[in-house]
Amino acid sequence: GLLRIASGANGILIGLYLASLDNGGARKSVALVGVLSAVSFAAELLASIPMGLASDALSPRWLMTGGALTGAFAALLFGLTGKTSIFFTSRTLEGLSAAAIVPALLAYLAAETEYDGALRVRMMSYFELTLLAGLALGGLVASQLFRWLHAGAFAALAVAYLLCAGLLFTGPASGRRHKVESAWTSLRI
Repeated sequence: GLLRIASGANGILIGLYLASLDNGGARKSVALVGVLSAVSFAAELLASIPMGLASDALSPRWLMTGGALTGAFAALLFGLTGKTSIFFTSRTLEGLSAAAIVPALLAYLAAETEYDGALRVRMMSYFELTLLAGLALGGLVASQLFRWLHAGAFAALAVAYLLCAGLLFTGPASGRRHKVESAWTSLRI
């Protein structure tokens, strides 16, 4: 959920930051916000299939962690400059980050719940709820971070991505199927 919120916040921060640069005389077009969003989604779309194949061959933990680290770098990179070429690089990296995380996380969840259909349905439902949380809370987080930190808000998002990288690295490494089942069994009681 935190990863989706950080990603959603990053998209909103870009609009706020570019508007701020434009108000400061940097002449950044409103259309640039839309183009940068399209770049991120295109990178995610193009990289999702290769990353999905990689999640079958490699440990999902490494792909998810690498994706979160890439997202941290992308967020930090965007707030460091006013150059349009860096903006495109950052958004491409953001798309690659999402492409590395989502297929690997879905593969991990599927593997951990392969013998319990009801648990799988619940886990996949929670996964989709994180998308809604990211969309809903990302804008709120972005507006408050930008109000308090201005361009430093991108560094705050990078910290959130790093926290997620740590959680993704340690969580799946220690999360065996019986631990997941035990957690759900204790919730049912």
